[in-house]
Amino acid sequence: MVEPGKLYSAWAQKEFFKVSVPFAQASQQDWLEQYELCKTCFSKMAASDVLDFVKGTCFSEHGISVMSTECREIIVSRSKENCLIKIYPMEDEVDEWDEAVKALDIFLEHLIIVRNLEAEICAQILKKKKLTNIRFFDLSRGDTSQLDKILQMAVISNISAESFRQFVTLLPHTSQTFEQLLTTLLKTAIGKFKCSNGTEETKLLYRVLQRIQENLKHESSILPQEVETLCGDPNLTAEIRLKALEILQSLKPHAVRSDTTLLYRQTQAIIASGWKQAPFSFEESDLATEESREQLFSKLLRHASAWQHLLILKDILNSWPPCSDLESRLTSNIH
Repeated sequence: MVEPGKLYSAWAQKEFFKVSVPFAQASQQDWLEQYELCKTCFSKMAASDVLDFVKGTCFSEHGISVMSTECREIIVSRSKENCLIKIYPMEDEVDEWDEAVKALDIFLEHLIIVRNLEAEICAQILKKKKLTNIRFFDLSRGDTSQLDKILQMAVISNISAESFRQFVTLLPHTSQTFEQLLTTLLKTAIGKFKCSNGTEETKLLYRVLQRIQENLKHESSILPQEVETLCGDPNLTAEIRLKALEILQSLKPHAVRSDTTLLYRQTQAIIASGWKQAPFSFEESDLATEESREQLFSKLLRHASAWQHLLILKDILNSWPPCSDLESRLTSNIH
């Protein structure tokens, strides 16, 4: 059975947005009057219900878009005042209103950060992207159960690497470092792809890999082990496999260039980008020596039946370790 306080909270959240003028014309005073109207229901709510009201109004996507940060800050402050008068400390018992006040203090600190960020970017060219970053940050306070969804929205957005990192460090989650959170995001994206490898799941996984690649310039960066496993996964698109390989190669390019395992994975992925199905199977040993690579290339050339296949073969040659005369011998067979 739903508790009455929760019903009052849900009703008050809906009533709050029934302002008498169009949203675009609503002033701060209009919203504060709506708050005072809804506040009459607080006496019928538990502390958690009041918090739900604040989240649903001040930190919902709707509330963030129609109210200024200053206005939301006033509403949170007034809600805190309402909770303070209800605190009745008891021995060996946690007062729910005291806990609500602590939560509202965190919300106020959050809004102060938002206000400062907004002030910093007013004259910046990247204002729109920065405001998108702040919007994600604001939404994260509204419903922490949606934090994963908000993170994924930020991952696939076009905000810069710097803005994404700033957004993550401000989140109300967790003791995870930025690198640990990237690893968690990668595992989540892989799990989603395995359940349903549609366009959205593919995009999320690719963008997480891009965010990991962006972070490699930081000294504290840690490469998730899962990146290497993606290289050889035949269920993934060639684009994702090649991105994973690109990340690995960027870490130690000279060492990786002669790494037969990665060369094998890379060749597999390049072939997959040109053939729906590999024309034949081959082993890691087929890339171990210059002679074996020449034999493999010749075999691939015999299976080339379209111009796209020839372009793929060129990409394969470019990805292999350089050799003074191998390329000229092989490409002479094309003419």
